[in-house]
Amino acid sequence: MTINEIYLQILSSPLGGNVTADNRTDAPYIYSLINTSFAQAVRNIYGATKKISPQWYLPYYPEYEILSQDDYCFARFTMPNYIEFDSAMDGLGYIGSIRMNNAFIPITSRVYLSDMLSDKTRLTGDLTYMLIENNGGSMGVELYGKIVKNFKMMLIPANPAEFPAFNQDIDNYPADSGLINEIKKIILGVDVQYIWKTRPDNVSNSKDETIPIAK
Repeated sequence: MTINEIYLQILSSPLGGNVTADNRTDAPYIYSLINTSFAQAVRNIYGATKKISPQWYLPYYPEYEILSQDDYCFARFTMPNYIEFDSAMDGLGYIGSIRMNNAFIPITSRVYLSDMLSDKTRLTGDLTYMLIENNGGSMGVELYGKIVKNFKMMLIPANPAEFPAFNQDIDNYPADSGLINEIKKIILGVDVQYIWKTRPDNVSNSKDETIPIAK
């Protein structure tokens, strides 16, 4: 489902929350609401279920730039911002070879990296190590050991519209049906999983004979 199809669902829903009669047909505005609600919706579902859907991830292929740190070479790549859920879980998925048959080994801190660099024998062989850092709001990944120029990252974006590899005009939105419903709930301010209508009560008695219809 593309973002336009999500927009059409919102367009056909009752007004509420951030959607008014004046702006409901303003597609760029509704698109922005969908994208800015994405992170909150993902966190809401993860917080309630502790589960992550594979449909939330987007692929990213970083651009290569060779650098030198003293006498030791490494490669640094920029990367888009991704979701962080809590201290134990974030939106990083597979990071490794493009064929997805060789995952890189994470380095958890600069201190640990310094220990590794002090003993070059620890970085020999065919293993690639990676350090991911946020430098002043700019995310970056550094590769050590066996340096590769091309690799793949699977990320849950903080905002799909700011994700370089995502074309919202044609690409499927990184969301399953549960996440789409949560996004619509945030935007409309209601539970939109079921929008209830009622048939008129045409039965002449003292009981309420209306029948709810799930749309």
